[in-house]
Amino acid sequence: MAGTLSHFKLMQDLEKKLDIDNKDLFLIAGQGHDLLFFVRLRDLNKFGMRSDIAKDIASQKFKVLIECWQEEVINTNNKELETMLYGYIAHHIMDYYIHPWINKDLGYYFDKNDEHTWVNNGKHEMLESIIDVLVFDYKKFKVPTINLSSNTIKSLDKLFKRVYGIDDIGSLMNDGIGNVRGFINIYRKDRFKIKRLGYKLLDKLSSNNHTKYAFLSFGYSKKEKEIVRKDYLDKFDALYNLALRDSFNMINDIRNSLQNKKVRIIAFDKSAI
Repeated sequence: MAGTLSHFKLMQDLEKKLDIDNKDLFLIAGQGHDLLFFVRLRDLNKFGMRSDIAKDIASQKFKVLIECWQEEVINTNNKELETMLYGYIAHHIMDYYIHPWINKDLGYYFDKNDEHTWVNNGKHEMLESIIDVLVFDYKKFKVPTINLSSNTIKSLDKLFKRVYGIDDIGSLMNDGIGNVRGFINIYRKDRFKIKRLGYKLLDKLSSNNHTKYAFLSFGYSKKEKEIVRKDYLDKFDALYNLALRDSFNMINDIRNSLQNKKVRIIAFDKSAI
């Protein structure tokens, strides 16, 4: 995923261009399949499983999903489901631009099953997280409280089952939506950098292929932020602007098509890994 806060920024910038009615839902929908990552403490043991599911979804069948999603919107006339569609599109397109840059161009690719990549464990997430705090003022931001309707959840379950053969994705997304605010407050806000020390200790004690957690803390030093600002931010901004442009164009085209009760056939079918 591109950083959580960067996705919030993208949705705010898109909302200004698109004049979205349900702004709060649009904002949170921009977390896309990353909603599967937002788990409660009691479900932390399921994080790895949800992460694997999210990666599978992000890597394939985007075109099929978006066209089936449009069909479901037309069949149900569900505006909430339509807003979720637009957020999902924006999320996927931004990841499509950011992930190859970090994984391939910068060489930060990590695969827990490939020991040759273990040296990169956490680098991708750390870079995204520092960029997050550089481009978005989370201290002045409040995550909206959203609950999807049962009909929207059922439609999402149906969609992802149809396209990916995976059960209950809508339910998991709705669960993630309810956890976003608490997740950020509990795990990420770190004024005194105490949480980061704890994460670093856990990372040190864990195996080389175990997911690293230090990136979760927003408690970065001025030096760390300055390095990222100097060496990476210009490229990120350029890719961000491409994602903003392409997201706007696709969402606008699909919205116009749905107003006429027609599915917009899309050409874009790139992985977001």
